[in-house]
Amino acid sequence: MHFNAAIVLLALATQQAMATPVACPPALPAAGTGFEQVGPTPPAAAALDTMRLFDGRPGEEQLASPAELAPDSAIEKGNSLTSTWIFAGNEKLLLVRAYRGTKAYYRMQVPWLPKTCTMHRDAHRTTGGCA
Repeated sequence: MHFNAAIVLLALATQQAMATPVACPPALPAAGTGFEQVGPTPPAAAALDTMRLFDGRPGEEQLASPAELAPDSAIEKGNSLTSTWIFAGNEKLLLVRAYRGTKAYYRMQVPWLPKTCTMHRDAHRTTGGCA
């Protein structure tokens, strides 16, 4: 009986860990982000510029014709843009975060498929994440 209870607890803990929202680091460099940095660290902190999503593994973003996922909606209001991606399939979601003034970026192969990812950009800053 104890063995079955341990399996149930492990399954619940795994589900909770898999469902943890993923937030874009607001700047590069940033410590403890869970993202892999690609390219050299810039001499000064670079602010988040954009978020791109791909159906593939790390390196997909560097292909000549990458499998980039278009947002399901993009709403512009004045100087702001909110893009939203909605998932229900079996994508191998690769998140790529680009930063202003640098060719370096963060990427992460998400181990679970979120329901949505959203990026909001206005004249002052960009935020993004998946849940």
